[in-house]
Amino acid sequence: MKKPKTTSTPEQRAAFGARLKKFVNNFRLEQKQLAVSGCVSAATISAYLAGNSQPAADVMSNWVRDFRVNANWLLTGEGEMFLDAQSAPLDTVPAEEISATLSPTQREMYAYKRLQTELGMPKNRIAEGIEAIVRGKPA
Repeated sequence: MKKPKTTSTPEQRAAFGARLKKFVNNFRLEQKQLAVSGCVSAATISAYLAGNSQPAADVMSNWVRDFRVNANWLLTGEGEMFLDAQSAPLDTVPAEEISATLSPTQREMYAYKRLQTELGMPKNRIAEGIEAIVRGKPA
């Protein structure tokens, strides 16, 4: 498969790498956690951080989903680092929701359980939602 041609300049890639470092440091992430979330290798994360390349849209989408980072901020520096006021550094996000040892689906189940519990959802409905996540169906 032919690799798509990069359209960003070296300066843009360097600026992206600096913002990604700031995000990683703020969230206290390990490169492995970022790699697992983005479904890329640790070497690819190193290239992003060094400003040698930028991630594809699907990688960015995974980071937005898993960490609520603002993709526009990562790419351009415009706006806030996080998408909403609820997004916060790692110390307020349970470790199991970002654990590199779990699959993305397992992390999603933990996040779903926490959020639904915070919203007051009955336990049986939470269990049904988790079952839907496992089966890949809408809750």
